[in-house]
Amino acid sequence: MNTASRGLYAGDGFVVSQFQPNYAQDVFPCFDDPRLKATFDINVTSDPGDVVITNGGTSARMPPHLVFIAAGKFRALRSERVTLYSLDEPEQYADAVDAANEALTFYESYLGVPYPREKLDLVVVPAFEADGMESSGAIVFRAAALRDPKRTETLVAHEVAHQWFGSLATPESWADLWLSEGFATWIAAKATHAERGLVRAIRAAMAADSGEAARPLRSSSANPKELFDSITYDKGAAVLRMLEAATGEEEFRREAAAYLQRDPAELRLPDWAAELVEVPGVPHVSIEWSGCTVRIERRWDRGHHSFPVFLRIDGKPVTCRDETEITMPQPIQWVFGNANASGYYRCSYRDFAAIPVAELSPVERIAFLSDLYDAVWAAETDTLVLMRALEQTPDATMAEEMDELLTGRTKATAPPLSALTGSTGAEKIAACEALLRHPATRRDAWAYLKEHWTELRDELISFGGRGAVPALAAACDPALRNDIAAFFAEHPPRGAERALQQTIEQIDARIRFREREGRKYTCRSIWIGAGRPAATPELRVAYSILSGLGAALFGALHMRVAFDQFRLDAPPWMHSAAELRQAHAGVEQLFLRLFRGEAIMNDGVVQLIQRAQEDLSATAATAETSESPVVAAILASREATARDYFLGGLIAFTDLFDGPEHANRWRVKMPAMEVDLARARTNLGRILRGDSVSDAPETAVLARVFRSQAADLSAALTAVTGR
Repeated sequence: MNTASRGLYAGDGFVVSQFQPNYAQDVFPCFDDPRLKATFDINVTSDPGDVVITNGGTSARMPPHLVFIAAGKFRALRSERVTLYSLDEPEQYADAVDAANEALTFYESYLGVPYPREKLDLVVVPAFEADGMESSGAIVFRAAALRDPKRTETLVAHEVAHQWFGSLATPESWADLWLSEGFATWIAAKATHAERGLVRAIRAAMAADSGEAARPLRSSSANPKELFDSITYDKGAAVLRMLEAATGEEEFRREAAAYLQRDPAELRLPDWAAELVEVPGVPHVSIEWSGCTVRIERRWDRGHHSFPVFLRIDGKPVTCRDETEITMPQPIQWVFGNANASGYYRCSYRDFAAIPVAELSPVERIAFLSDLYDAVWAAETDTLVLMRALEQTPDATMAEEMDELLTGRTKATAPPLSALTGSTGAEKIAACEALLRHPATRRDAWAYLKEHWTELRDELISFGGRGAVPALAAACDPALRNDIAAFFAEHPPRGAERALQQTIEQIDARIRFREREGRKYTCRSIWIGAGRPAATPELRVAYSILSGLGAALFGALHMRVAFDQFRLDAPPWMHSAAELRQAHAGVEQLFLRLFRGEAIMNDGVVQLIQRAQEDLSATAATAETSESPVVAAILASREATARDYFLGGLIAFTDLFDGPEHANRWRVKMPAMEVDLARARTNLGRILRGDSVSDAPETAVLARVFRSQAADLSAALTAVTGR
């Protein structure tokens, strides 16, 4: 027996098995592999008065991970088809029994395949690693998971679905786990009318399916437990929803029923769907229309086959199989690119505001806002466009996520740090996740985990790497990011290696997102709080001066920090990082006051303009004379950083004071700016690691840029002083 929730778990007053994925071999000799099924005779010796629960009977063949054993002082709540066992008052879980009966009835009717077992038992225990675990004919639940009425119905429906998908039809290997979990997720949402929740989960899974750490849906792993992640569950369900939309509900229902009858279980996939299974990443669809023609561009970095695109053209659903253009009989007013949110792809438009959100269904609105949010992450548009859309189509979940990401504020409450020592199983994992995700407790929780990692690591890494490692992805601080990477380089998180890679990627993306969008978000908040003031001529002049000055100081700060990082001797004209940080903060405060309608120019601004002008001239001279590739890379990074900073302020001012259509002419520069900045920073990183840089910047060009910026500041100085 095991005191951790795996194998044969000895809890407080009960014993229960948790054999998935490969813990059965820890309890009895077996070939612990899903493709190898057998019949099992189970004999249990226990104390008098114990209730013993097993799969029941020997007629059903099953793989070892679906064998079930439980014993304890259980009390029973019986219905015609379902029996619930718990150590406390079983009547409090009556909703779970009702949900199980309703799921049985729905699945038998929808699939046309009778429930394949002799009985169905629900076993509720006070502590368990997961919320629920399906075994053949018996399902174990963690008690707290069934006390949340919002989750009970879907959770029970998911586990009951596994009696068909997973038990009756068992995939050949753990690499095909997505078939069991994807089918259960897909059909449980259908049974409980939870399509909106499923669409949200699918869109969240797209983040894990992006970046270098993304894995194929069909994957092998030395540790199968690592595969129980959002890719398996939610991308798996997404592929099935997309197949259903492409083939039609009735045809796909028949195919699902046929899949259940195949041994080994095998799902027949068209080429495009097979590629979604075998290739990681999220396809991208761009939609444009004019006159009577819709143009569809599919982009998929790693895929080769075309895939169906589900359009809604002026409200009418139209499925595109391979077409890149569709002609309608009359001029087109609008096109939405993901009807019923059926497609597993990201959709973008030249102008998101052209989509009449009020005419979309609830799941389509989720997909539309998610597409817009993803476009902000991809630097195709910005947070001002998204927040304007959220004003018209409120989505509290997304609005709160944006606010927490860009400001560090949160409405959530975190448990005390003592929760890490006063809980077990899923409760401890949930407490750890909450502490690491909350801005106020993250650093203390991380310090505690580092100190106690050796004793806690096996408890705090669960299915799919869930637990401490992915919870750290909520961080948005470069220093903390580096500390996390350094710690796990010395303490590899077994069972969460891929989760760690994804966590580092997500922290990097969050840092960049806040850097690019946080200032715009703050400007908008100030502007709205001030009653949306209009721009006066004085305000526009002040903006021109402060924007250029702020960019110059920000670039100078970036350069000095890089000099210090590379341990280069700073020339005498270069100010310290502390001085530059203080000067820039002062200018930034004046810049933000513009959005309250205040144009403030003073002697301090004049002095800073003179300082920045001298700095730019000296930087230009350095670019002309230095032969160091390190200095050249630093100067290129400085120029890109300052340009990015200036562009963000320009978009914010233009959008809020002149309107979004005026800002759109600057927004089109964002993707190229993102590429330039990434290239410059990548070159810096390569040089820091001692690698060569193939696309070194031309210093003569940089010198001309810096001299041009110095001339602009001279003109600004004249505007302020009149001389």
